[in-house]
Amino acid sequence: MKATLYIAGAGLELLGIVLVASPDLVPWALRLVRWIRPRWRMIENRLRRLLRLSARGTAYEDSATVGLNITINSAAEVGFDPKATLEDKVAFLLRRNSESQKEMNALAQRVAAVETEAPKRAAELRAEMESHVARELAAAKEDYRIARISGAIVLGCGLALTTAANFVS
Repeated sequence: MKATLYIAGAGLELLGIVLVASPDLVPWALRLVRWIRPRWRMIENRLRRLLRLSARGTAYEDSATVGLNITINSAAEVGFDPKATLEDKVAFLLRRNSESQKEMNALAQRVAAVETEAPKRAAELRAEMESHVARELAAAKEDYRIARISGAIVLGCGLALTTAANFVS
């Protein structure tokens, strides 16, 4: 019995030290933490109820977006009749010049809209990326906190078993 307590205590101490000291260096520690996390909340809520504190709730968040972009491009080449009169040719060129100016103005407006929207969109994307990184860091910090607390608990259990082995004759 004494040897069993010593061996179990030493094993739990080693596991606790590994969990406390380096959850980010041991690949299976984070998988263990992800397995512990749902159970941890349940255990924490039971302890809070025993201490007559309110239980912590769980909030779920989800979002969905749908994007649709349809673009149709066409090109046409318009020529004039070589047998037309000089007045008809000049009228054709004036009409084509007017159409070209309208198209250039529309293009200038689109470019100006892109120039004004690009910094706004870049700022939105930067804010979205910063919030994503902050959420991921918070989740990693939570994982490490759970691993370290679990390691401390396992280490304490190992020390308790080793101490109990000293009292067993």
